[in-house]
Amino acid sequence: MAGYDHIEQTQALMASIIHELVHAGDITALKEEFQRDKGLIEALNSEGMTPLFVAVSTGNLECVQFLATSGASLNTRDNLGRTPLALAAYQGWNDGVYYLLAVGADSTIVDNCGRLPLHAATYYSSGRTVGLLLQHLPSDHINKQDGEGMTALHWAAYHGRAEHVKLLIDHDAEIVARDTEGKTALHWAAQVSHDGLKLF
Repeated sequence: MAGYDHIEQTQALMASIIHELVHAGDITALKEEFQRDKGLIEALNSEGMTPLFVAVSTGNLECVQFLATSGASLNTRDNLGRTPLALAAYQGWNDGVYYLLAVGADSTIVDNCGRLPLHAATYYSSGRTVGLLLQHLPSDHINKQDGEGMTALHWAAYHGRAEHVKLLIDHDAEIVARDTEGKTALHWAAQVSHDGLKLF
């Protein structure tokens, strides 16, 4: 039992070191560590994040590219159910979203709240990320409702994102879809801002 505990402690320490190297963007040191133990590329931290998540969270495209080409899983989910693509979308990191989609990240995976990366992208003010995700998302997912019954259009209206609203409507987002409270995106636009109705 003591030997097993020692192995677990060593693995946890190595995972911590790998995540720190990714955070620092030290690709040379990462290459050396992966040569010693290829499995470290999927090492998890306490939040269930692999090194790829950490690279996304720091916005280091070179590190993301290195990890992806080294075999990192693109669709692993963290403790919140988010994928690296969803995390990049939440951050509004267009370059990261573009790259992850280009190498095969799945835009249809929902997190623990039932949200797609498209829902996540409405949090950030730039419409570029929303536009990119819409290009890669099957049309039957555009009106996907999360655990609260909110579509991406609901969230865009809630956040007051006029550019997002236009993009979503142009891609056939349903204006009349209702969430679990019975509200449409128009209701949310009116509720959160006096100018909310100008979004539509």
